[in-house]
Amino acid sequence: MKNSENLTQFFQKIALDEQQTGGALVVYHQGECIFNQSSGKATANSDWTTDTLSLNFSTGKGILATLVHCLVSQSLLDYDTPICHYWAEFAVNGKEKITLRQVMSHQADLFAIDSIIDDCEKMLNWQFMLDKVANMSPTPIKHTAKTHFSTAYSALVYGWILGGLITKVTNLSLQQALDKYLAEPLNHNVIFIQRMMIIKKELGKNHYYKRTVKKLYKLIQI
Repeated sequence: MKNSENLTQFFQKIALDEQQTGGALVVYHQGECIFNQSSGKATANSDWTTDTLSLNFSTGKGILATLVHCLVSQSLLDYDTPICHYWAEFAVNGKEKITLRQVMSHQADLFAIDSIIDDCEKMLNWQFMLDKVANMSPTPIKHTAKTHFSTAYSALVYGWILGGLITKVTNLSLQQALDKYLAEPLNHNVIFIQRMMIIKKELGKNHYYKRTVKKLYKLIQI
């Protein structure tokens, strides 16, 4: 209990770089919840609680990759078959031979999201982004005399490529495919991955949402 009390004190004293900010921490040990603490402000007029919605970046990549592996195990996908075999619209602008393996290993040169959009708000439109990704061109990695790179991390394009591919081969929405092939077999009914449009208004109440997305978009343009 003493360690828990120390952790509570530490958590409450964490100094972040914004006045209006907060967070929550949950720790499980051997299946038992041993720490559950919320601290700070969600908005100017409300505290951060266990039900506060929050942005998480890149956590969906592992979920989508796992779902893709499930589809491969059921022979719905193949790592070395060109993506355009499943997604005909993808076969343009030099992407005809790009495979699922190349995308998942970040070796497809499909990382430059600023080459297909100029407004971060457009990233919230699922179908718009699928169309943009299907029509995008690979961006060759710049090499130097001393360095040669074989991979380029697809920070923001990766999800739409896998998501679009999943919807094509399953003929389901991304959330429906996730439920059918991953969540339900695990008896897990609380995996959500395509809820941004539903919760957008709630997140919009906190000005840090738009600020964070804009910072991220600016970062990837450097």
